[in-house]
Amino acid sequence: MTIKIQYRGFLDYFPQEKRQSIVENFEAKIDKGKNNQCWHWLGGKHPTGYGMFTVRLNSDCTKTTRAHRLSYELYTGKFYLGLTVDHLCNNKSCVNPAHLEPVTSAENTRRCGHAPATINARKKFCKHGHPFDFINTYTYKSGPRKGQRKCRTCERIRARKS
Repeated sequence: MTIKIQYRGFLDYFPQEKRQSIVENFEAKIDKGKNNQCWHWLGGKHPTGYGMFTVRLNSDCTKTTRAHRLSYELYTGKFYLGLTVDHLCNNKSCVNPAHLEPVTSAENTRRCGHAPATINARKKFCKHGHPFDFINTYTYKSGPRKGQRKCRTCERIRARKS
């Protein structure tokens, strides 16, 4: 039996009477375009390209979240802890809830074609040309290298040289 714990939403930090003004402020920073296009975030952005949304709690305290996470929460509902919101359109500044999907971090990495883990997983041969196949590949089961692959042929050659 799997127990899923719901994520505490961004709006849960604010009293009910303030939530409507937060939603209005959020929606004022969106260019919704036409039909099912990306909704471009017009507000502040993180250096990585993701939209950021900040609300002032009082004179010396603010609360910030990524715009696409808040968009998913507002238009679709809360998602579960351990999940991240993936851009199906691969546009980091898009906040269209139809383009967003909660997935595990591992799935999000697999979907990203340029992530190092994704690039390495697609490799069919080690750097010395030996095949990454069932017999010649060792996959770490635990520890800091969990999930990483090692070429058994290279390992045997390295052991003989020692």
